[in-house]
Amino acid sequence: MNDARRREIEQAISHIEEAKSILESVAQEERDTFEEMDEKAQESPKGIAIDAAASALEESLDGCDSLISKLNDAKV
Repeated sequence: MNDARRREIEQAISHIEEAKSILESVAQEERDTFEEMDEKAQESPKGIAIDAAASALEESLDGCDSLISKLNDAKV
């Protein structure tokens, strides 16, 4: 791989890391919102939706880590 392509991959990784930072913040806010709810509210449709959103965001963070790792592997 040439240097220009490596730089493009580095730029992509940087953008993914920025997105990951945003997702981490939103996921934490959703998780905090859910945790601050009383048990009855957590079991309500709204509480279930907040928990599901937090879980989906947390899973997306794993996807970001995996993508970054694969892109780093591709730079060799």
